[in-house]
Amino acid sequence: MLLCQLKCISYFPFKGASYMRFSLLIGAVAATISISGTGHTQDQAGEDWPICGYGKRITCVVDGDTFWMQGQKYRVYGVDAPEAGEGARCEKERKKAEEATRLLQYVLQSSGLKFTTHGTDRYGRTLVSVRANQGDAEVALIKSNLAVPYEGGRRDPMQWCR
Repeated sequence: MLLCQLKCISYFPFKGASYMRFSLLIGAVAATISISGTGHTQDQAGEDWPICGYGKRITCVVDGDTFWMQGQKYRVYGVDAPEAGEGARCEKERKKAEEATRLLQYVLQSSGLKFTTHGTDRYGRTLVSVRANQGDAEVALIKSNLAVPYEGGRRDPMQWCR
C-alpha cells in the first residue's frame, strides 16, 4: 500500500509545482515487479528509481516515457512524453518533461508494480505497459497532460512548444 502523508484524493492529486513537491515527499516504496509475456518475475523491494544522469544507466528514469531497469532500456507503451534535457526543443517542453519524468518516477516507486511487454520499438527498447496498485502510468501521464497517445509513426516535433 502506498504510504501518503498528504490527503490522496485521486491517483495523482497535484499538478505543476505542487505535484513536484508532493513527488519529492514520496520515498522508495517496496514493489514486486512481474514482467508479463516473459514469465520472468523480479523482486524490486526497496528499489530506488533515480533520474538518470550521464553515467552508466542501470535502474533509473530517463524521461516521462523511457526508463532503465537492471541495465535494460524500456519505453512506456502507447504514449509520447516531452523530451528532457538537450532533446527539448523549447523551455516549455523541458519543464513539461521534468514533470512527466517525476510522474513516471513516482509510479515506478509505487507498490504493486507490474509490466506487460508489447515487443520492441525501432530503437530496440522493450515496450511495456506500466501498472501500479493505483492505476496505469500511461493513463496518469495523459490525464495530467504530460503525454499524448502514441501508436508509432511520425509526430509533431513542436507539439510541446505551442
